[in-house]
Amino acid sequence: MKKRFKKELEKKEKLLKKMEAELKDSKKAEELIKKAEILSSNFHKLKKGLKKVKVFDFYTNKEIELTINPELSPQENISRLYRKAARLKRKYPIISERIKELKAEINNLKDNLFLIETTEDLNELLEFEEKKEKKGKNKKEISGIEKIKIDEDFFVYVGKNSKANHMIYTQKLAKNDLWFHAKDIPGSHVVLKNTKNLNPEKIPSEIIEKAASIAAYYSKARNDTLVEVQYTTKDNLYSSKGKGTGFVLLRDFKTINVKPDISFVSKDKI
Repeated sequence: MKKRFKKELEKKEKLLKKMEAELKDSKKAEELIKKAEILSSNFHKLKKGLKKVKVFDFYTNKEIELTINPELSPQENISRLYRKAARLKRKYPIISERIKELKAEINNLKDNLFLIETTEDLNELLEFEEKKEKKGKNKKEISGIEKIKIDEDFFVYVGKNSKANHMIYTQKLAKNDLWFHAKDIPGSHVVLKNTKNLNPEKIPSEIIEKAASIAAYYSKARNDTLVEVQYTTKDNLYSSKGKGTGFVLLRDFKTINVKPDISFVSKDKI
C-alpha cells in the first residue's frame, strides 16, 4: 500500500514539473505581442526570405535584431506571433488551475503516506483501500475519526486516514466550524466543532490556538518547537471529482504558529 502511494506521488511530482515548465512558457505571451508590435512598426524593413532583421524597438528606444521565419511573408510572421500569444494567454489560467490541483493532490498523497506510517490501528489502515461498496449493501462505518474534547463547548474531529479526512470535511464540517491542517506538512485534517454556532470570527483565540496545536501534533512536525497551521471555514474549501478521497483545495485561509500539543485535553475515540 505504501509502495502504491509512493509510486503515485512520484508520478504527480513529475507531472507538476512538466506543468510548471509549461506555465513558464505561457508567460511569454506579452513578449510575443511586443515583438509583433515592433515588427509592425518596422514593417517597411521586412520582406520574405529574411532570417533576421534590425529594427527600432520603441519600448527601449534602441535598435535591436529580431529573428523571423524566412518562409513567411512579413504579415504572416506578425500574425503568427499574435496567434501564438493568444493561445498562450488562453492556456495560462488552465495550467495555473491544474498546478494548484496537482499541488493539492501531492499534499493529499503525502498526508496518506504519513498516516499509513504512523497508524497503529489495522482497521484505520484498511480504510486506505478505496474499494467501492456494491449496491444494495450497507457501507461499513468508517474508522479513523477521533474526537478530542477541548472544553465544555468545543471539541475537534481528527482524521486518521484518507476516508476519515474526507468524512470530517464533507459530513462533519458545518458552516461556522473551522478546518485545520499543518501548512505544507503531511498530517491529519482537523475540524473544530463550533457547538455554540458563533460567528467564526468570535471563536475565542485560545480555542483556535488549541485546535491548531492538535493539528500540529497530528502532523509530521509533531516534534518541532513551533508549527505553522492553516485554518479556514467550510466556504473556503472545495474539492474536484476524481481527485482522490481526502483531496481538498483552499480558496483562502489564515495561519497561526503553535506548539504541537494535546496534553491539555482528554481523548474519546469514536
